[in-house]
Parts: sequence; C-alpha cells; structure tokens
Amino acid sequence: MTFVVLEECIQCKHTDCVAVCPVDCFYEEPNFLVINPDECIDCALCEPECPVDAIRAEDDVPTDQIAFIQLNAELCVHPAWTQIITQKPALADHEQWTGIRLNWIEMGREMSSATLLRDGFGRQITYLRLSVTDRCNFRCVYCMPEKMRFLPRTQVLSAEELFQVGAAFVALGVNKIRLTGGEPLVNPDLPWLVENLAGLPGLDLLMLTTNGERLGIHAKPLKAAGLDRINISLDSLRPERFAELTRTGRLKRVLEGIGAAQQAGFERLKLNAVILRGRNDDEILELIRFARREVLDITFIEEMPLGYINEHDRKLSFVSSEQIRTTISNEFPLLPTLENTGGPARYHRMEDSSISVGFISAHSNNFCGSCNRVRVTAEGRLLLCLGNEHSIDLRQVLRESPNDPDTLKNKIRQAMSLKPERHRFDLNEAPQIVRFMNMTGG
Repeated sequence: MTFVVLEECIQCKHTDCVAVCPVDCFYEEPNFLVINPDECIDCALCEPECPVDAIRAEDDVPTDQIAFIQLNAELCVHPAWTQIITQKPALADHEQWTGIRLNWIEMGREMSSATLLRDGFGRQITYLRLSVTDRCNFRCVYCMPEKMRFLPRTQVLSAEELFQVGAAFVALGVNKIRLTGGEPLVNPDLPWLVENLAGLPGLDLLMLTTNGERLGIHAKPLKAAGLDRINISLDSLRPERFAELTRTGRLKRVLEGIGAAQQAGFERLKLNAVILRGRNDDEILELIRFARREVLDITFIEEMPLGYINEHDRKLSFVSSEQIRTTISNEFPLLPTLENTGGPARYHRMEDSSISVGFISAHSNNFCGSCNRVRVTAEGRLLLCLGNEHSIDLRQVLRESPNDPDTLKNKIRQAMSLKPERHRFDLNEAPQIVRFMNMTGG
C-alpha cells in the first residue's frame, strides 16, 4: 500500500512525486491534493521522490496511520501544481455529449473519395496510431529513461478530444486505429473511448498495444466495449530478466493478462518482442515455442533509436530482423507470405503451425515506400513520420474550435503535405529524434 504520512509531509511544493506517477492517480479536491487509492497501483515510483521520506510503500499498515491527503492546496503556491493536477473536464450532461457524439458520427457517414487522405508521394493514409497517455507503469530500457517525467494532465488530450481526433480521421478514410501509449491501460477513460470509437461507421479495426500487466482486469470490459485485437509486448519469459528489461514489470501478471485476453474471446492475439544483443537474444526460440504453444502471432521489432538513453549502446545491442529470422529458421523453417495487415510488418509462417511470425525492420529494411500511417501523441501532436519531427498541433485546434469537425479535418488535410518520403535511422550517429517512444505513441 502506498500512502502519505501527513505528520511528516513538509508541504515542500515539489511536483516530482506527481510527475512520476504512471497512472495519474493524483487528483484535486476543493481544499486538498490527494492520492486516489482506487486508482493507485502501488508501484511506489513516487516514494523515492519525496525529500523527507513521507511517502511510504509498506504492507499491513495500521489504518490510523494512513492518510491519502497529499498537500494542502491553499498553502501550496508552486504554479506547476495548477498545470499538473486538474480535474478531468466534464461535459454538462449526458444528453449534451450524446448530441456531440452523434454529430461526429454523422460526419463519418458523409465521407467521399474526395476526402481521402493522401500525402505528397501519393500514399493513402488509412492507419492511425492514437496515443491515449504518455504514462506507463513500466520503464523498458529501450523505451525511456528510468526517471521519466510525464506531461502535466492539462497538456494531455481528454477522452472526448481523443474521440474527436479518431472520428475526424475515420471521416477522412482511415479504417484502422491502434490505441497506444505509454501504457493505454493506465488511462481510466479507455473503456469509454473504445466504446465510442468502435461505433464509428467506416472503422474496420480498433486495436490496442499494451504491456499486458493490467489486462487481467481490463480484457473482458474492453472486449465488451468493442475492441477487436490486442498486441502485447513480451521481451522475455524469464522473470528476473523481464524485471531487468522493464525495470518495474512482473512477468506473472503479464502472462495472466494474456490468459485473460484469450478467455475474453480476443482472436489473433499478437506478441511484440524487441531483441537486444546480450540481453535476450538467447530467448528467440523460447519466445517462438511459447507463441506456438499458446497459438499467438508474434512480431520481432528492431529497436527504434528514439530519445537519448545511457542504459545500453544501441549500436552494440542491435539485432537485425535477418539475424532473428536465421535463428528461427534453424529450428522452424519460415515461409514468406503475402499477408498484409496494413502495418509495417512482413510476415512468415511455419508448415506445422497456424501462427504468423512478423518482422518490423525500421533499420535494416525500412517500410517507408508503402507507409500508410500517421501518429497522434497524447498531447495532440500529429506526427507524420516515426523518424522525423514533422508535426502539427491538433490540441490547439481542438481547444480553440471545440466540437468543430470541419476545422479539425481541414487541419489534418493540410498536414499531409508535411509527411516526408522516408526516415533515416543511423546507429553510427546520435539519435536525431529526442522524444522517447512513450511520447511518440508506441
């Protein structure tokens, strides 16, 4: 249990304890800033940030010693608090939101060939990766630094704004949306967002990428809400190594989450694995055997050089898709297929198994020529390319022209001319992209 000892809290006005919270469980009440015990996942990441050790993570704490009141808001004068801790904006009533939602859905029915999104190279955009949060309860070594600082809540798109972005893209011809993060399952509004996006006419696939640790409690509700498919990150099947690679993850919880998703009725569950030389490259065949046994598709992803990290040398740890493919083929011959899921992976199959084995080769064999994707970050930046900084600010449009589908669609159309022909990743150079993967939208 994570709690605050009021007698020891010095009301130092630090924001670090809030900035590291992966599930955004700090809320504002009329007179206090509080840790919501219903949302706190006891990750204890906030504990070391307290300069006087007033935040504790202990078991069997006497009830009379527990206080969830964090700071007295009237005494706190640090301006950053008002930016970091705000209540989620609420619409006036259910009928008001229903009317707005129907307006955006009706917009989707009016789509014609003239509205389809094409970039300057003639590529049609049909796939949106929509980040619903920058926060994550893992700290994977290839994704972010161990002491990550997250965005103030006011800078992150609300569930209603995320829906409006998704609806606008579907109206412009996008038929596939993947919800990403950070870790999307730490967003408490995710079931609501899934239910509303799933009802959009013209959307064929609504998918989710997750680390899987919270799937045990969310798989069934998300299936009921209309989610079609799930990808689960799994880089190791050895508990100690898994904890080392994720820094905070628990393999047992992830495996339980995979089982919960299977029981909930999700078809074509897929594993994503990032292979690092000297870290988990000896588990390639173990991961394949696990996928075959559990009848799970699996995709191996070359590490993306996003953000500066000092935990390992990306050049020395790099393992190419071809090297992974050769390792697998020595025991399980792979047959290339023409399968195309609308994403960047190239797929293979095995004669004695129904699963597919994919490879995403951002370095060794990039997929830019057929790119049909754009990303929207949790703060509303429309990224036109994973490996470039070309972007526009959709949050500004959403907040200056709320509930205005036409203005948002026009801004998206105009942005297509910014999409570059390709990215250029070079392991011999320092990263050209300083944002981390959790800020990009995984």
